[in-house]
Amino acid sequence: MTADEQPTAPILHVDMDAFYAAVAQRDRPELAEVPMWVGGAERGVVLSANYRARAFGVRGGMSVVAARRLCPQGVGVPGDFGSYTEASSEVREILQTFSAKVQMASIDEAYLELPSGPRAVPPAEVGARIRAIIFDELKLTCSVGIGPNRLVAKMAANAAKPDGLREVDADEVIGFLHPLPVEALVGVGESAATKLHRLGVVTIGDLAQLSAVDLRRAFGPHAGLSLRALAWGQSWSAEFHQPGTRGVGCQITGYRDLASVDELHAVLLRVVTKVASRMRAADVLGRRITVGLRYADFTSGSASATLAMPTDVSQELYLAARQVCTRLRGGRLGVRRVGLRVTELSDRSRVAVQPRLDEPDHGWADLDRAGDRLIERFGRGKVQRAVLTRRDGVVGSEIPDRSLDWR
Repeated sequence: MTADEQPTAPILHVDMDAFYAAVAQRDRPELAEVPMWVGGAERGVVLSANYRARAFGVRGGMSVVAARRLCPQGVGVPGDFGSYTEASSEVREILQTFSAKVQMASIDEAYLELPSGPRAVPPAEVGARIRAIIFDELKLTCSVGIGPNRLVAKMAANAAKPDGLREVDADEVIGFLHPLPVEALVGVGESAATKLHRLGVVTIGDLAQLSAVDLRRAFGPHAGLSLRALAWGQSWSAEFHQPGTRGVGCQITGYRDLASVDELHAVLLRVVTKVASRMRAADVLGRRITVGLRYADFTSGSASATLAMPTDVSQELYLAARQVCTRLRGGRLGVRRVGLRVTELSDRSRVAVQPRLDEPDHGWADLDRAGDRLIERFGRGKVQRAVLTRRDGVVGSEIPDRSLDWR
């Protein structure tokens, strides 16, 4: 590397596993025990199939009639795009905890440009944290690929499926790509693969060695050279246009409107607890909080406040958020959605938090850490604040299940 060259920031690709089918299985657990696909109408198209159905050859994009022929015992369910959109938004919120440069490629795929530098968390560790949080909070699995550009990151995620992680360093790209079948290359569809097979191309390495003349003749001057570049791991631009603000957020929509201050504060505490947990998992502290409320008549409002010191302590965030919430609603109730977003994030290792003179040796921060360890060992829901254990239909869940009260 010359003095003028700078190492590129690693790109992380998150690809949700069988997304539509996985959301359906999460909300109806009995579906996980049978081959199933989303796309219930007999004249429709399969949107996604679980891995039991895929074992019979059922794939997204095929007709439901063809799926039924391959797997007569399979169960088809209609799509629920409200649930998919909500789950996708939750995934995006989790990803924005780790990078301001997040781009959703589709409802179930996203690219992140990770921070780089000597103090940056290793990319594989970031990927592992993301996978753990998505599974813990959303009960969904994803595959993560890490590479020097978008192409390699996506190919690595494909290689990691299902429910895995694969990192490919810059000096490993050729060794990773070239043994793969040419059909595995992003950008090579069925028609292109057929033409390449006629030219004797079996692997991506074969494509990389194919002459420019043959490629131009088969695909034209532009598409042919583009395919060759992809075979050498040369990706489309990894620039993230108009990156957003890095932040940690969560919101809960209720199954009924919140009619009392106690109910509202209980749901706000659940939101804060979730946000603070994500912050600690990402090793970040935040200084600015924004509370958002949506009311029964679908009007919305938000208000913000800046803390004196950055924090990830649940109780500190909750007390500040409650003050903002009181100021925001102005005595109004009938709230159907509560949200919180924490911004102005700093890496924990770069912040020196000054303790107060009257601060006890052990306090809320220690309680949070102890709770995190117990949750990691026993699972979320096993350890929580007493107010969050109420069963009167008040405290809600981020995962919509209309058969249940808020939990």
